[in-house]
Amino acid sequence: MANSPQQLLKILIGVAWLDGQVQDAEREHLIGIANSQNLANDPEISVLINDLGQTAIPAAQCYQWVQDYLKSQPDDADYEQLLEALGGIIYSDNDVAIDEARLLNSLPLQSSQPPVVNRLSTARSLLARLDDAYQQWKAS
Repeated sequence: MANSPQQLLKILIGVAWLDGQVQDAEREHLIGIANSQNLANDPEISVLINDLGQTAIPAAQCYQWVQDYLKSQPDDADYEQLLEALGGIIYSDNDVAIDEARLLNSLPLQSSQPPVVNRLSTARSLLARLDDAYQQWKAS
């Protein structure tokens, strides 16, 4: 079963809520994705987008959406898209919350398929950016 753009956008909306509030930069990023993917008028997505900043998505719901996405056994391109999309929302506000870092750290690597090196490279790149952000925060 292929993952839909709606599933991915729901995950990103959930990730934006992981730190307890949606930042303006995250809101703009999510609205931009909804518009570029022609999802702004999707009934489920429009409710979530219009509710940004008002009704929080529980962390458990966000993790469930991620698990549902992964259970559908995404191919390499879908998995890579998930990692890139997560990086985009997490870094959109130039502030990496601990809960966002935990989510990234909880993602399994799909070692059963050949292009593992590309995924490892992307994951390491995201983790390196998280480490840099943490070091900058710690120094300030």
